[in-house]
Amino acid sequence: MDMATQGKGEFDSLLDSPGTLIIGRCGRLARALRHFFPRAIAIGRVGINIADDASVKRVVQEVRPSIVINCAAITDLPLCERDPAATRRINVEGVAHLATASREVGALLVHISSDYAAHPVNEYGRSKRDSESFGNLTIRARIYDGSHWAWESLRCGRRIQMTTCEFSNPISTTGLATFLPRLLEKGFHGVVSLGSKDPLSLFEVGLIWADVLGASRQLVQPCGPVASPYPRPANTVMPVQELVAAGIPVPSLASDACDHCAYFADYASA
Repeated sequence: MDMATQGKGEFDSLLDSPGTLIIGRCGRLARALRHFFPRAIAIGRVGINIADDASVKRVVQEVRPSIVINCAAITDLPLCERDPAATRRINVEGVAHLATASREVGALLVHISSDYAAHPVNEYGRSKRDSESFGNLTIRARIYDGSHWAWESLRCGRRIQMTTCEFSNPISTTGLATFLPRLLEKGFHGVVSLGSKDPLSLFEVGLIWADVLGASRQLVQPCGPVASPYPRPANTVMPVQELVAAGIPVPSLASDACDHCAYFADYASA
């Protein structure tokens, strides 16, 4: 199922217009959104400092968007542990600034959270959990793209180890970009969980990626728990029953990864 070729609707046109402001420009999700919604306005850290309320208000007042999509965040887990105050300035206070500025111009704020927010056992997860209430629509998901270390390794024929002890149902940047108009059309609001159809161990994720990339499954080696200096949730599978009930197609990981292969090269260097 190629979600990227699903029928276009009202919100596809609304998102693909100067009425959409994407906060973030070079991050993995922002690149995908810019590819699928090329007429949207994307502003990176050079143009806006979301930790600065005045900077946020200035940009939002100038653009006067209908929809603001926040892709900006500190996602480096070790950095989050080392400097939780700096993390919260971006991941929490910055989202609050965007929410206030969006409300002042009547814009809808779409905020991208993380699967780690469902089980906030580390600073990154806690900061994302504390940011979720600011979005009119907050998307909680584990997001990957072709820059993922395992994806790149398999593409280059290198062996990888993937744990059998952590479980998820990740969705690609391509998948999230094509989900977004459907969520808006269906009137979703608050926190919405996105993911691919089936819960998988990260080892199983690696096997599926190998298949999609045409790599040998022998390159994917199972391992036990991942040694980490910070706590990691063992199960971040996102429930997708709400999406199914609303009639939104939920792809398998294999289908999602195939779609992503077809599109990632087009915007990887954007």
